[in-house]
Amino acid sequence: MSTHCDPDEWKLMQLEQEEAEMGVNDGVRIEKYWNHFMQLKGPVGGPKYPSVSMVIKACFSLSHGNADVERVFSKSSCILTDANTAMSLKMLNARLSVCDGMLSYDRKPHLVPVTRQLLTLAHQAHASYKAYLERKKLEEAEAKQKKTEEEAADSARRQAEKEFEEQGKKLQSLENSLKKAKTEQRAKEKFADSLLTEADNKLKKAVQTGDVTDIAVAQTLLETTQLKRAEERQLKQQLIYKNVSTNASLRCWNTSLKSRRKID
Repeated sequence: MSTHCDPDEWKLMQLEQEEAEMGVNDGVRIEKYWNHFMQLKGPVGGPKYPSVSMVIKACFSLSHGNADVERVFSKSSCILTDANTAMSLKMLNARLSVCDGMLSYDRKPHLVPVTRQLLTLAHQAHASYKAYLERKKLEEAEAKQKKTEEEAADSARRQAEKEFEEQGKKLQSLENSLKKAKTEQRAKEKFADSLLTEADNKLKKAVQTGDVTDIAVAQTLLETTQLKRAEERQLKQQLIYKNVSTNASLRCWNTSLKSRRKID
């Protein structure tokens, strides 16, 4: 905003004969004096002295000192002592307002007139303070309940994570057991195949030599090996079923683990 003042406007203003009417000599306040000139209207209805008004407003916007601010700081330091460091801002402002109000009665409380209005205001202040205490109590109860719920949720989450990890360990252990069982199963199948081959060769040799005893032994060995193979096939089917079930559980567990990591 430009604060350039038109010289002609300033000279014209000096010719105004308003001082006597305003009673300048009677000690009129400076803001009231200049406000009178800023309210004057020109021939077209606008401000009569627009440039001068802008300069005066710019001057009034400047601080004349920081005594008022320093005074408030001094009062606050007297109230907010080391023993009252937990005092709320609302209480500090209230006590400052009381101190300012007591200035009208020379800082003497016994001079304050106890009127009906004062009693009404005191009752209202007391009711407001009680409502504040109830509201604060309710907020503390809600905060405590929220904290309890958060702790319970956190405990449940940790328990669920623990159970989840234990389930993963069990599945991993089961998978390792199945791998070991499949390895043993393949070794047994290989051994049974060798016995079956040996019994078949022995039977053929006994038939060629006509040895009845060797034929009976070879026949018994073949039957025993075939029964063993049947049991192994049944056990293999069970291992296949367990393997499929375990793999499905592991896939679900791994999917859940990825989802948990994304959430975290």
